[in-house]
Amino acid sequence: MEKGTITIKTEIKALLGDLIKKSIIILLIMILCIAAIKAKNNIAVKYNLVDSIFNGSDPLGVVSLILVYFVIGILIILLIFALYKLFSLFYALKRVTVIDFAREKIIVESYDFPFDKQIEEKRFNRIVGVDILQKSIDRAVNSGTLYIEYLVFSRNDSKLRGIEIPNVLYPIKIKEKLIND
Repeated sequence: MEKGTITIKTEIKALLGDLIKKSIIILLIMILCIAAIKAKNNIAVKYNLVDSIFNGSDPLGVVSLILVYFVIGILIILLIFALYKLFSLFYALKRVTVIDFAREKIIVESYDFPFDKQIEEKRFNRIVGVDILQKSIDRAVNSGTLYIEYLVFSRNDSKLRGIEIPNVLYPIKIKEKLIND
């Protein structure tokens, strides 16, 4: 790191908590899908609806099978959404935040799914506070979220603003550097 500049990059180890949580959700949805498919097969055999749903003479079996198909459809939609959230999490790896004390600027470069690039540039005069948010998995891998409060002076008044930087590795060390500079 250069003097007067702090660069904060997201690393895979800092994403570990979110990766574990999203992977567990995907696993649970897959287990529910397997259970629903087994229930569908059991209902089809029980009510003799193996060949076609419309050949059954028992309306309870037909309605039960339709409900199970509906549940399977919802679970598949949830699975696709959870997979999308898991893969879009990897876009956070390209997030870079540069805090330049010499130029008094905070520059955040991030990417969104699928190809969006976003660069935010904020002016600041002084950092007045840094808070750290860590969940249990974050504490285990020494990562967390930084919330930085800074002052912006103008001709008429000053404003207190904040920026949140998620998935930061070694947030306590970065906090000390931000407060000491």
